[in-house]
Amino acid sequence: MFICERHTTYMLATMCLGFARAAEAQDAGNNPITLPEVSVSTQADGAFFAPDTASQGVVTGKQIEEQPRSRVGEVLEVVPGLIATQHSGEGKANQNFLRGFNLDHGTDIDITREDMPVNMRTHAHGQGYADLNFMIPELISTLHYSKGPYFPDLGDFDTAAAVQISYVDTLPHDLAVASAGMLGYYRGLGAMSRPLGTGNLLAAAEYVHADGPWTLPDNYNKGNLVVNYSQGNPNNGFAFTGMYMNDAFHATNQIPQRAVNKRLICLYCPFDPTDGGSSERYSFSTKYAVTTDSGQLRANAYLIGYQLQLFNDFDGFVTFSPPIGDQFVQQDRRKIYGGNVSYMVPGNILGYDVKNTIGFQTRTDDIDIQLAETTDRVVRFTVRNDHVIESSAGVYIENRVQWRRNSAR
Repeated sequence: MFICERHTTYMLATMCLGFARAAEAQDAGNNPITLPEVSVSTQADGAFFAPDTASQGVVTGKQIEEQPRSRVGEVLEVVPGLIATQHSGEGKANQNFLRGFNLDHGTDIDITREDMPVNMRTHAHGQGYADLNFMIPELISTLHYSKGPYFPDLGDFDTAAAVQISYVDTLPHDLAVASAGMLGYYRGLGAMSRPLGTGNLLAAAEYVHADGPWTLPDNYNKGNLVVNYSQGNPNNGFAFTGMYMNDAFHATNQIPQRAVNKRLICLYCPFDPTDGGSSERYSFSTKYAVTTDSGQLRANAYLIGYQLQLFNDFDGFVTFSPPIGDQFVQQDRRKIYGGNVSYMVPGNILGYDVKNTIGFQTRTDDIDIQLAETTDRVVRFTVRNDHVIESSAGVYIENRVQWRRNSAR
């Protein structure tokens, strides 16, 4: 039996007819018919990004929209080989894995949005903590990824990989999204863009709620707001962006084996019903670019405000009576100031295209971090309370040569 689907194009329909006739001829005992070879090819799409190695590439917003996901952090799974997981509640940063690396919550993967850092250094929960809950996937225009510490402008978290996320400045049409699912999940999103003066104004708002399968629901509530004004395009223009995110959640954490053996808790029960947390993030950022025949200037600056309060109780002192628990709270409050400027000059050496770039980066984190022992979220005593000011500045020079031309372009 031979089956051929109906196609609207003449070429495919002719191919199907040819295959069907060949099958009929063989069934009739005739000599086999060899069909002519058909080759269909096209040039690679280099409109967005020309990868330098097999370890870097780009994903468009359209491709991201076609990817199913349950959490916003799973957007990073478009990076080949990257896995994003979650524990201790929906409001925490994802834990990521890549190429055998446990990237933790961002220790070994550098994540930026429009050159504004997502990773938090000297963080109360973990170095490089990178919470992507402020991100709205529908606004992503491109996601650039690279693997390996090969790029001087990406900084100290680029030990295994880096992801650079860009948002759109305008929308082809207004967006209104409402979705609902199992386990108390629902989400609403509204987004629009309008011409304003000589530029464009974009605004978006999002709300997400999720409960999960737990006896004590996650009761995850998150709100997001984005406002952007831009003129020109990414190579010749500027933009101002303001963002705000706030969330709160309960958490079902790791549980001790002895509590399971003694049947002190059920399968979906929390060990400590007061575990959970909340976080808040706001930012103001600007970017500028101008491109001429002699080179390209890029600059950006940002201000970020951030706080996280996280309660965990991993074993609960279940062998003690009465159990007071060993819950603790990690608190992080900070302001981040910084910026980047770079100038790229194109050139040619022995017929090969060359890009020479000189850049300057600076960042200051003004941090208050605290660790305290708690019971039912009430502080019993403070373990430590620190104020950290961490500043850095760096200059880099990069020479990039395209040794082999891409034959597909």
